Amino acid sequence: MDGTLIEAWASVKSFRPKDGSGEPPGPGRNGDRDFHGEKRSNETHASTSDPEARLYRKGNGQPAKLAFTGHALMENRNALVVNVRTTRHPGYAVSQRVRKRIEEVFGWIKGDGLCKTRHRGTARVGWMFTLTAATYNLIRLPKLLAAA
Repeated sequence: MDGTLIEAWASVKSFRPKDGSGEPPGPGRNGDRDFHGEKRSNETHASTSDPEARLYRKGNGQPAKLAFTGHALMENRNALVVNVRTTRHPGYAVSQRVRKRIEEVFGWIKGDGLCKTRHRGTARVGWMFTLTAATYNLIRLPKLLAAA
């Protein structure tokens, strides 16, 4: 089991304070907005275009982006995705030993167009993540059946 970030369609410029304070972006279609020195968190801010998107950072020194999390549980013998949107499961420790295989699944899912979603909201992004994982399994099944 592992997780990945799916970048939201919302812009970081739409990440505004929930209380309505804060200056809007500059004039024009894609106005400038200076975030330097401003403390932003998911508790105090929300996106105006996709309120369910959250601000995530992959690691220290990396930029923060509005994204959704996608979790996948993989069956270790045949590398099929068994469940999505699962946070903890007894098979987690075993999956950590073969983590490279779940990263291959995420690579395929993101290469298939889910790197940056065009959908808004957790329900729709979760549905697309599930559908893409099922497609991965369907493509993988003929190879497994031919090997058996």
